[in-house]
Amino acid sequence: MTVRIAGIVAYSRGSLTIEALDMPWARAWAMRSAQSMYEAVENYLEDPKSHFALCRYIKEAVANGPIPHHVMRKACKKILPRRQEVLGSDQRSHGHR
Repeated sequence: MTVRIAGIVAYSRGSLTIEALDMPWARAWAMRSAQSMYEAVENYLEDPKSHFALCRYIKEAVANGPIPHHVMRKACKKILPRRQEVLGSDQRSHGHR
């Protein structure tokens, strides 16, 4: 991928050959592109009811500061399966005391 991008960079400069200076820029662009794809897969191809999805949802919800417990519980109800709660869950339903 890096060589292909370096070729595009060289061509945009009007050159038919790739120079050494084209490679670091092309590599950085390819790495950023791969990172963006990885992040998109993490965000959009994950089961929306999984534990990790719930954690991400909570992190996003509190990113701007703390929010009341009842607001968080209400917001998370659409993610969690029935009878499961967040932040003060019914421990007996999970076999804990």
